[in-house]
Amino acid sequence: MQTTYDIENGFVKIPVEEFEKIQERLEDQLDEIALRHSLEDVEEFYPAQLVEKIINGENGVRVFRLYRGITQNALAEIVGISQAMIVKIENGQSDSSVETIKKIASALDVDVDMII
Repeated sequence: MQTTYDIENGFVKIPVEEFEKIQERLEDQLDEIALRHSLEDVEEFYPAQLVEKIINGENGVRVFRLYRGITQNALAEIVGISQAMIVKIENGQSDSSVETIKKIASALDVDVDMII
């Protein structure tokens, strides 16, 4: 079957196989657009090893502090607490205030959920 055009009525007649190919390409393009939009919401990607450490129960503050290359002393200074408190937080020996956890998350440039 040949592709024919009926300009007067605004229709195009094409073989079903050609229509299905066009439809598949459009669906693929829509999937790519949806993926790009969903990735725009992601602020940062983390290495699998880092995520595995957190999943396996390692302390999120320690994991992200090391990932960011920040010393305990520097983090303590940024947050406004003692280095001893950072050590306690990383060892799970201190229940920090919500405010302190927010400051630590901000200093490490991560969401609070990532370090608790």
